[in-house]
Amino acid sequence: MALEELWEQGYRATSTADLLGCMGIQKGSFYATFGSKHEIFVADLCRYTLRRFQDFECRLEGLSPRSAILEMFSIVDAECRSRDGKRGCFLVNMALAFAREGAKVAIGARREAEGQDVVREIKAAGGEAIFVKTDVSKPDEVANLVDSTISAWGHLEIAFNNAGTEGAGLAPIAEDSSENVQIVMDINVMGVWNSMRAEIPHLSERGGVIINTPRW
Repeated sequence: MALEELWEQGYRATSTADLLGCMGIQKGSFYATFGSKHEIFVADLCRYTLRRFQDFECRLEGLSPRSAILEMFSIVDAECRSRDGKRGCFLVNMALAFAREGAKVAIGARREAEGQDVVREIKAAGGEAIFVKTDVSKPDEVANLVDSTISAWGHLEIAFNNAGTEGAGLAPIAEDSSENVQIVMDINVMGVWNSMRAEIPHLSERGGVIINTPRW
């Protein structure tokens, strides 16, 4: 219920009273259980990511690898084309909404033009952001991204690892090249490992959250 309310209205526009109403609980129970709107937002963000994985796992069960991949992209394509209400991607909507609350966001990506566009959008919304050109398959560049974040704001609280690629495109295993598969593994698998390896020491100092999710 809280997830739907936050998704529909955005972080800033959703009041504590809105959350109490949709959840059907009293203020004392809300603060005793969740602590604050911030904490329920972070919990819902993690729950949303887990739910997405479970949904895909259920809907793809029993399919061949090729059929599962095609079905997955069919599902995502249908969702992207849907105009049901004003909701878009929950993660992007919440990131921008949270930026308006003063979040400080470091974006690491290979495509600098697109990354700078997001930085400008966050700043226009009232947040703070930097862009650091980063290829997650390269440990030194990931370490530089984390170091740049620490240099800018002193600490790291949340890490969202979302890089992903299909390489040159989907192909049957017998027809794919080892070079293309290596590109996919370097980014989709080792990229997550490189990121967590750089992030965990800084998160361990104060506590924090790491969210790993494929980029659909």
